[in-house]
Amino acid sequence: FIHQPWRMPKAMQNRCGVLIGQDYPAPLVDFAHAARHARAQVADCYRSEQARAESQRVYAALGSRDKKRRRQPRPAAKAARRDSHQQLDLF
Repeated sequence: FIHQPWRMPKAMQNRCGVLIGQDYPAPLVDFAHAARHARAQVADCYRSEQARAESQRVYAALGSRDKKRRRQPRPAAKAARRDSHQQLDLF
């Protein structure tokens, strides 16, 4: 309870002589509720028509599914992989 004293049961608070909200301030924010609310707001933003339009604009400017543009493995990388397999064959 040292990091979240407001979760301490009332009986333990009485034993310790500290009452949350009286001797120690109660939390100002319910973090679980605030996180749910923030995630819902972000999800609403992603679903908006403006976000979809921006996503399509960025994809049109920067995205590509052109197979010719895909990165080809370097020949040295292939050779290194082949060499490592040959070394494994030694064992």
